[in-house]
Amino acid sequence: MDVLREIPRVVIQGDEISILGKGTPSIYLNGRKVLNIDEILNIKSSEIKTIEVLGNPNGRYGINVSSAIVITTSTSSKDIWGIDLMDRVGSKGRFSNALNVTAYLNLPKLSIKVGTNHVYGEKMYHKEDTYDYSILGNQISNRSITELSDVRKNLSLSTEVVYHINDNHSINLFANLDPTTRGKEHLDGLLHHHDMNNGYTVQEFNSTTQTNSSIAFLGGAYHFNTTKTKIDFSGTYFYLNQNANRHLSTEQEDSNFDQKSIANSITLKGDCEQNLSKVFSLFSGIEYVSTQRDGKYKTTNRNTDFFRQKQLTGYVALQANITKRWRAQTQIGVEFVDFKYFKNGAIVNGQSKRSLKYLPTISVSYENEDFSLELSYNKTIDKPSYNQLSANYFMSNKYLRWDGNPTLRNSYVHSLTTDLTYDWASLSLSYSRVKDGFFEVCTLLDPKSMIIKISPENLPNYNQFYAGLSMNPQIKRLAILADIGLQLQDLIYGGVSYNKPLIAYSFRLNYTFPKGVSLRCGISGHLKNGSYATGETKGYSNFDIRLSKSWISGKLITQIYATDIFNKAYERILLNTNNILRQDYSHGGTRGIFLIVQYKFGKSKKSRGQTLSKEMMRLMPQ
Repeated sequence: MDVLREIPRVVIQGDEISILGKGTPSIYLNGRKVLNIDEILNIKSSEIKTIEVLGNPNGRYGINVSSAIVITTSTSSKDIWGIDLMDRVGSKGRFSNALNVTAYLNLPKLSIKVGTNHVYGEKMYHKEDTYDYSILGNQISNRSITELSDVRKNLSLSTEVVYHINDNHSINLFANLDPTTRGKEHLDGLLHHHDMNNGYTVQEFNSTTQTNSSIAFLGGAYHFNTTKTKIDFSGTYFYLNQNANRHLSTEQEDSNFDQKSIANSITLKGDCEQNLSKVFSLFSGIEYVSTQRDGKYKTTNRNTDFFRQKQLTGYVALQANITKRWRAQTQIGVEFVDFKYFKNGAIVNGQSKRSLKYLPTISVSYENEDFSLELSYNKTIDKPSYNQLSANYFMSNKYLRWDGNPTLRNSYVHSLTTDLTYDWASLSLSYSRVKDGFFEVCTLLDPKSMIIKISPENLPNYNQFYAGLSMNPQIKRLAILADIGLQLQDLIYGGVSYNKPLIAYSFRLNYTFPKGVSLRCGISGHLKNGSYATGETKGYSNFDIRLSKSWISGKLITQIYATDIFNKAYERILLNTNNILRQDYSHGGTRGIFLIVQYKFGKSKKSRGQTLSKEMMRLMPQ
């Protein structure tokens, strides 16, 4: 995760990764899609070979993506065998520790890597939520103030085997097991209820949510590569078993919400790249995914839900190198989805359906030494999460209920993008038409009980505009990375306009000293009063700094890392829907200081040692 902070246009906020102007990217690690973000957290700087950020990826990385991050790792060809240890210890309000141990063996045709990762982390948060609304002329205000602690324990095991049959053929096998992932979230709070007709009351409440899950991921791939042809076949299996219990206690009553989910998914994928001539290249691929989840919910009413989805996607793309500088590519993607949703054993016809969608992409690009220009069009589908589609609900407090929405529709986005690059500066402009976008909306559930319901709902169609500037100059040992993005939209919902400019920014410095010392620092965030969907941000900023030093010819690396130095990484959000004003404020879980120690030992072919400064230079933008 820390490595990605040094890449232009990549923005990291908490555990979320996004690309300015492109949203959430698909992430690929050594040719396979990353399903668990913890895989990125465990990557060591010395393992990074290349990182690519693709603003207009082809179908190999999915036909329904607007951006992708492609990470390739490798051990040095000079390393025969070894063990790599990394420990990250520190505090984000409470103690946190992550220990990773990786052993590897490199033979002429066979490479084996085995690793284990243990994580213990505890974070503290302060949260405030306020809901102001009116019922028959009576003004109501509900404000909850809570202190929240979040504890997570995780143990994972992974192995990867690569066998090179010859120069053209290779086989890759991968397995990752998370036998025990436990979480505990405890919340203590006060609910302030102001009713103009009945006065002012304060009530105590607390809740405890415990989760326990097991995850298994198995995969394999075959690769064929020549100067004219590249073929890849892969298959993966994913399994999740999760149990969760939530206990809510108020002055009036106690309530429990139990959830059990078992999910599994099988994916089969094939991609082919063929150079037809000096001018034309053909890209094609097909992917089949079968997914099902069985969920059981126990509240005052016992509910179950079950879904089964079969998805078949394919793409064909033709690339033409018109001249040495001009290139054009057109791609058509096809997605067929058969989705069936059941509640309490009965099928929900409003959500169960089949669909066949065509997702075209067209791009034209020009390159001349330090100058490049690309024009592109693409269509993507934004799909609700399975939790958003759930037909169940739970109470957050006496006056607040969260509901799923099984009838939530997919959102379709048509985008036109222009990317202009000259030397170390780049400019990106885009226009998007968003149809059936969805976001959380507040509605009055029951006037007598004064309960507010929060649920994801489809929004009216709207336009979205984006302009982003990225600069990446390098002056001797100093690298500068500056990003700024401006987003505008013209959404109107319930008679309220959400059209204020949203500005995001990132500025980072990276200086490499002699003798393996590196200093990095930066600030990122967004300005207040910017609109996104039906929300309005009230500002966010995070300043971090990192000092690194290598020892023993680069075998030992020590780092001191501090985040949220000025204690400004808080989130304020304003939401105004259906005459209900919602204000959310959260702070904590970000500020902290860590000591990171990495030590590598083993047997290598005779060669000169490599210092950390060269290793860290790999991560610096080129």
